[in-house]
Amino acid sequence: MITPKAQEILGRVLTAGVLLVTIFVEAWRSSEPVNAPKMLILSSIGVSALFVIALSWSRNFWKLYKQPIILLLVFWILCFFTVIVSKDNSLVGIFGTKGRSTGLITYLSLSVLFLAAVVVQSRRYYDLVIKILIASGLINLAYNFIYIFGFDPIPWSNPFGTILGTFGNPNFISSFLGMLFSVLLAYAMNPSARSRYRALSAVALPFIVFQIIYSNSIQGLFVCGIGAATVIFFYLRSNEKLKRLLLFYVIAVAIMGFVSVLGMLQKGPLASLIYKTSVSLRGEYWAAGLNMGLANPFTGVGLDSYGNWYRLYRRPSAMILPGPSVVSDSAHNVFIDFFASGGFPLFMAYISIQVLVLIAIFRILKNLTSFTFIPVALIAAWLGYTGQSVISINQIGLAIWGWVLGGAIVGYSLLDSHNIPIEPKAVKTKKIKKNDRSEAAISLAAIVGLVIGFFLALPPVRADMAWRSALKVGNAGAIDSAMKIWPQNQRTLNSGIVMFANSGLPEKALEWARIDVNAHSENYVAWFTLYNLKGASEQEKSQALAKLRQLDPLNPEYFK
Repeated sequence: MITPKAQEILGRVLTAGVLLVTIFVEAWRSSEPVNAPKMLILSSIGVSALFVIALSWSRNFWKLYKQPIILLLVFWILCFFTVIVSKDNSLVGIFGTKGRSTGLITYLSLSVLFLAAVVVQSRRYYDLVIKILIASGLINLAYNFIYIFGFDPIPWSNPFGTILGTFGNPNFISSFLGMLFSVLLAYAMNPSARSRYRALSAVALPFIVFQIIYSNSIQGLFVCGIGAATVIFFYLRSNEKLKRLLLFYVIAVAIMGFVSVLGMLQKGPLASLIYKTSVSLRGEYWAAGLNMGLANPFTGVGLDSYGNWYRLYRRPSAMILPGPSVVSDSAHNVFIDFFASGGFPLFMAYISIQVLVLIAIFRILKNLTSFTFIPVALIAAWLGYTGQSVISINQIGLAIWGWVLGGAIVGYSLLDSHNIPIEPKAVKTKKIKKNDRSEAAISLAAIVGLVIGFFLALPPVRADMAWRSALKVGNAGAIDSAMKIWPQNQRTLNSGIVMFANSGLPEKALEWARIDVNAHSENYVAWFTLYNLKGASEQEKSQALAKLRQLDPLNPEYFK
């Protein structure tokens, strides 16, 4: 166990951090307003939590949490290994690609928060995590209605024409609202809750469903279905009069789930209601990711490097739908993304962590005799997140909930075996002065961790802000200076090169194109830009064409 002081600090870091990561966007000075800013907050709280846990280390700590620690250590080592051996630019593996930011810093931070949620072991903090999810959801609900009524306070470009929430994409806000629906449904059905709060929760449910439908994304309805099925299962299981219906309910849910999956695959009676063209596209993206992992079974292609290798590993059928010019930077399946990124080792490491959570759920089921809000809400929301992760992208604002809820489920399952009281409180004794130094050290470690984590993830945010500022200035000197700021991002470099070429500065465009292909030698876009630049030598064009054929072997454009 950790000390009450460490538990208090860790709980505050965890709960405040998950709220900030969920709702924070920076669209006023950044060209990438969502994931890079969220990574900045995530890194801060991740390193802070790591420092607090490190100072709480003891032989007893290892004994209590050996299993999750071993699994996470393996996951960390494999993430590092994947970055080291990747053919892609190492900066992509560390910071992630622009627009995703799911590189080494993100995954190490997420996994640390998983461990923090395990070791904080407090019903009070697990309840607070759920309340933070509700608060984050209500903030997004309110913001979405402001948008629906014709005013968007966030100055970003919205190409979707529907709600984005603080996630920057209708699919992600839809999924998060589905998680909110699951939690509020659990509260509305909680017999121990106050009737007025249960009523308010019930009233909020149709508004959530309305916004999910308004988002034009079926992911939220999918998450709602998983969450509702889970909550109702626990309710029937805890009610002696309705318990006899449990078997029939499970069978009905299984059949409905099977029919829904068939509908997503354009088969069965629900096909016309559920199927979208995007499902077929996901099939191509999944296949490309599987090909990446199978072709690189022990190393993968590198963290967040899927987009650079999609053209090489896509199937011939992808040339028809979505077509040769349409690409993706994610497999749209978190499990396949890990397989593509790190091959079988990283895939199995991630699967092992999910299995640990599933084992914890069964442990909770075994001990739970009544409808208890905290574990029901944690499980329903986590299952909803995990369900959507099979058909969607690992977006930071959502991913943090998957990792924190998973860790909270594991921690909650250990409460009874570790004899944790319902409301653990720090015990004041005459020996408190003896502990002053260690408690001060923990507080200092948390602050130092926040600062280190912040500066660790700051470079790409700073570079992006400089790029946004250069675009506002609009002159070649400002653009050139912004492109030199470390870490150089391939997307930014390519945008600058195109600007120089279109502004009558072919020499400057060619200079940066050569820098780009040297820094990102396996990047299709870098070679494509060089190949099409006026002023490139015949030798350079020949080299670029050979590289394009290598990276995009199914595209007939390069074999004429």
